[in-house]
Amino acid sequence: MLDGDRWLVIDHLNSNETHHYALHWLLDDTSFEQKDNSVLLSLDGVNYKMQVGLEDGNGNFSLVRADPNSTRGWRSRYYGHKEPAISVMLETDQPQVAFWTFFGFDGDVVEIVGNSLKVNSQTINLAEILQVTSKT
Repeated sequence: MLDGDRWLVIDHLNSNETHHYALHWLLDDTSFEQKDNSVLLSLDGVNYKMQVGLEDGNGNFSLVRADPNSTRGWRSRYYGHKEPAISVMLETDQPQVAFWTFFGFDGDVVEIVGNSLKVNSQTINLAEILQVTSKT
């Protein structure tokens, strides 16, 4: 769907009434910088971008690394061991939600325009994608 090593993940969730939804990604501990609802990561000399959002409505974005007062921002590869990780979360309270997550590069421009997501010069109609996925 996207050009050259870029990914778009869409999570569409429904409920009959208002529900608390949380999109959570746990990323490897590396150099990072937060910019609005995106994270810029530096790994092996390459700068990557991860950005999250909602197709409709408002959400609360948060980023945590190695929170000393909770389990958030940690990963455990085996019992009794923990190491820092980057925890990215977007939360909302709605009857239904369509989260989107973009994985690409630092210079990529991602914006929501009406019912479409524009990634650089490519436009993706989220309404069409959500219509197809709700039928399967």
